[in-house]
Amino acid sequence: MRQVGNKKTLPTLHKSLNYARVQYKIRLMHFLMTDLVQREDINLIEPNESYPIWTPLNAVEAADTLLMALAEENQGATIFFVFTETNS
Repeated sequence: MRQVGNKKTLPTLHKSLNYARVQYKIRLMHFLMTDLVQREDINLIEPNESYPIWTPLNAVEAADTLLMALAEENQGATIFFVFTETNS
């Protein structure tokens, strides 16, 4: 692995990122991933291919957890969600 700068570069960058805003971190990750994909000639998504995606359908426990977290955050405010099942 090629070293850029001095030995303190990575720890300094890491420390700086601890104080960075989330939006900046996401932009940095996007930049790094895009650069890596271009340098390594990686095709992450192929045309005309199918890819599985995660869906919250039938994720009842996750919905309950979210509702409890929202209720705690809103200090007992009433929150209504209607969950419906679809047959597909």
